[in-house]
Amino acid sequence: MGIILLYKPVGKTPLDMLKDINEEKKTYAGRLDPMAHGLLLVLTNEHRFVQSSYHNFDKVYRFELLLNIETDTLDILGLIKNQNDYFIEYSEEHINKVIKMNIGKHLQEYPHYSSVRVNSKPLFHWAKLNKLDTIEIPKKSIEIYNLELIKTKIIDKNELKELITSKIKLLGDRNNNFRELE
Repeated sequence: MGIILLYKPVGKTPLDMLKDINEEKKTYAGRLDPMAHGLLLVLTNEHRFVQSSYHNFDKVYRFELLLNIETDTLDILGLIKNQNDYFIEYSEEHINKVIKMNIGKHLQEYPHYSSVRVNSKPLFHWAKLNKLDTIEIPKKSIEIYNLELIKTKIIDKNELKELITSKIKLLGDRNNNFRELE
């Protein structure tokens, strides 16, 4: 074998996906959090020993962006930190202007609920303890080659609640301990 490409659905972790592979010695290259879906690169045999050589491949992401709300996890599973008291409808022209400003090289801070390690603990550990101010949050050099607005959509609070609830249900038992300490 050597390299296996697996489609990881929303709700599963990379470790969940490894359970379905019969190879005895296996690992994965890169992370896809439980709320993401996409291709997962599984490495077996001698490919496991060069795992880091797969980490810097270019990737293509497709995502939805929710405007006017900020959460502590930077996704729809988080607790709302900031919310505009009023609704701002952004024009596609304005959104495209902001998109163009993000193309290029950037130093990006890791999301606070990511699994990147700081002082031997995943960053989400520090976030759950509310001790992010006691550590230096790591940053990663990234380059965005292209961004494209596909469509815009306005949703109301009820639609948003249904969307969040449906995503949380996909996590199964994981949604019970999302904010619990280890």
